[in-house]
Amino acid sequence: MPLLASSPGDEGVEPFSESSPDRSSDRSTEPVRPDLAQILEGCYYKERGTDQRGRLVFTIRNQKGRVTRKLEFVYLWKQYRGRNDVWDKLMLFAVAPPEYRDNNYLRITYTWDSGKLPEQWVYSKRLQRVRRLSLGEQDNMHWGLINEDLSLRRPEEDAHTLLDVRQAHGQITYEVESRPRLPQPGYVKYLSYYVRTGDWGTCRLTYRDYYDAKGRVVKKADYKWQQIDEVWLLASLDVVLESRIERLFDLRRKKKPVQVFVHYQIQEPEVNAGIDDHDFSLRNLRRRFR
Repeated sequence: MPLLASSPGDEGVEPFSESSPDRSSDRSTEPVRPDLAQILEGCYYKERGTDQRGRLVFTIRNQKGRVTRKLEFVYLWKQYRGRNDVWDKLMLFAVAPPEYRDNNYLRITYTWDSGKLPEQWVYSKRLQRVRRLSLGEQDNMHWGLINEDLSLRRPEEDAHTLLDVRQAHGQITYEVESRPRLPQPGYVKYLSYYVRTGDWGTCRLTYRDYYDAKGRVVKKADYKWQQIDEVWLLASLDVVLESRIERLFDLRRKKKPVQVFVHYQIQEPEVNAGIDDHDFSLRNLRRRFR
């Protein structure tokens, strides 16, 4: 399920570094530790609606703040609750820039019990054909980046551990470690920080940090939420990606960190719009939006 909604805020995103605020600090009060399942159900698996649609603006900046890529999509999403083994479907229709228009994308995610891997399909305007992405292509293309950030992981995909519960300044923070049961490209675990300011209806995901096998932070995500007709939607999402590359011709030097900043903004969002199943067909990948 996607975590989509309108994003009226600033598109800027601050880099993270060794001096960034420690999210595990401020342990002034230790509240009662709830059941882990209650935390995930109350803070993560919230009401998302039956379907969503809108416009997604996807902006990437380099370390100097320069925009290196900006894409705009019309998106459609629908959840299936296990019908025909399907978990959910996400469709993206590229509308800008002009040279990228009409390159479209479809992802079908299946339930964990089905044992089926997700399917990802693209329509290439240049080739004028629909093709299925290989697993390698799914990991390397920006399509996969978008899906990872805007999708809701299935409960069975990860093994969860409640690491800490703390209370301060009128809010409770739950720190949960999650380790994917299947290998993921680039990370071996992630820490989620859920903040609750009242009853369980106020609890939501606020931060998520991803770690590689050496314990280094390789990605950070900052979430802001809003509600529309009782449906929880993401108001904004800022992501910082950090990779490490060997310096050319000198392997004795330390790896050089490279940061990329990604901002997501949703415009004209609609929930429970009654999107038809046929809209997620391979034939519909050739559709053009303006």
